[in-house]
Amino acid sequence: MPAWNELFRWPEFIQIESKCDPRILVLADELRARGVRRVYDLGCGIGRHVILLARHGFEVFGSDISHNGLKYAQDWLQREGLKASLFFADMTKIPCPDNFFDAIVCRSVITHNTTPNIQKCIHEIHRTLCSGGLVYVTFTAPECSDYGNGKEIEPNTFILANGPEAGITHHFATQEEVVSQMSTFRTIDLAYSVHTSPPRGNLPTYTSAQWIFKGEKP
Repeated sequence: MPAWNELFRWPEFIQIESKCDPRILVLADELRARGVRRVYDLGCGIGRHVILLARHGFEVFGSDISHNGLKYAQDWLQREGLKASLFFADMTKIPCPDNFFDAIVCRSVITHNTTPNIQKCIHEIHRTLCSGGLVYVTFTAPECSDYGNGKEIEPNTFILANGPEAGITHHFATQEEVVSQMSTFRTIDLAYSVHTSPPRGNLPTYTSAQWIFKGEKP
């Protein structure tokens, strides 16, 4: 998708995307305590969480639809002296065998989609995750600043008209929707997070709102 390739050339966006989510650091400790070996970062971008997970000693896999993001991630791994398997893939068609991963992380990725494609992605996560494997997925919530920005193509789904992610599909999921969509997994935790960031460079004040689902494949 050209829009993501362009974003991953933008220094201000790369600076934001380089910062790890502290919750993934906590999750990495939990995964290690569970004896997890093979972890997949679905929609890895420039590789911030691939790097974090590789530092923790996991066998890490990452995929994205941005060639520029994947190249940045590969160069970052090389600079750090770390290894991970990176590949180009759409989230609705994961080119990996059934029951392949011990854990799958999908942060700020899955809702860049229409509802049918979100369901396809969840099916692929379920298919490629081993029994007893852990899944960590975040869903953008309607309280996000981008809600209502652009053309609504289905309920709660917009192609953004303004901002750095203009032209990209964004779906905004309610709590009830998340529970329904993730019903094939056993829920361990479902948390809500909202955060407002001050203006940075060309980026205005922005409120992010997410549902954070952590579950286990039965």
